[in-house]
Amino acid sequence: MNIPLQRPKYAAPRRVAPLVRLINLEDLPGRLARRAKRPFCLLTFDDGKRSNFTEVAPELERRLVPAVFYVTTEPLSNGCCLWFDRREHC
Repeated sequence: MNIPLQRPKYAAPRRVAPLVRLINLEDLPGRLARRAKRPFCLLTFDDGKRSNFTEVAPELERRLVPAVFYVTTEPLSNGCCLWFDRREHC
């Protein structure tokens, strides 16, 4: 699930900006279709951790860094823990 946010002009962190162009999900097809001098990066989070929403997303938004967050639905539908949480919580 890609939940669209406002599309600000992105200001990549200083260490990353010279190396790659951070893109959003909507830009991916165009970037794959054409070659560019500078490589690109689509930052994704797909592990379903709550901290992605509570800690990571606000920091990336503050820094104007685009990212895609996927919602892991199995724990929501059947109450099971994710594989990396099973030892700690289940």
